[in-house]
Amino acid sequence: MMQQIYDYNEKLINEEIYADYTPTVYQRTGQFAKAWKYEPTTKYGISGNSVDYQFTYDSSAMTYNSALGQHGTPDRNLVTGADLSAAKEAWGDVRDYLADILYYGNTGDLFGDSSVWRHDDNVWEMLVKVCDRRQIFVWLKDGFTRQGLEVTMPGW
Repeated sequence: MMQQIYDYNEKLINEEIYADYTPTVYQRTGQFAKAWKYEPTTKYGISGNSVDYQFTYDSSAMTYNSALGQHGTPDRNLVTGADLSAAKEAWGDVRDYLADILYYGNTGDLFGDSSVWRHDDNVWEMLVKVCDRRQIFVWLKDGFTRQGLEVTMPGW
């Protein structure tokens, strides 16, 4: 089930963030869509009759390259062939808060007044809406079925 949440999150990022525009100041890596992880909150993820995992953003899964403007502001001395006139002074590495930048439009005037950067594409809220009780039950039942277990869900 956690893999299904991971996959759906990646799908939303591709559709809502990457598909919105083609970058001109940096070269896209696609690493942000994969910078998420899930892990059990207990040794095996099972505690009593519950299964506990957490799904988190992992900024260390991305690389920062100022020469290519990847996951941070481009270094004006290294980037060639791009119009950096709208970019303010370099912040450097922004991997730790890249989700805030992309999801909430929290760039201030760092990249100018572009609608791409200043509006929110809150993929996290979209993911939470999809992961309601019914969808979790569907994914859970699918997982049990793939393991050869017949499951009856209450109220189905």
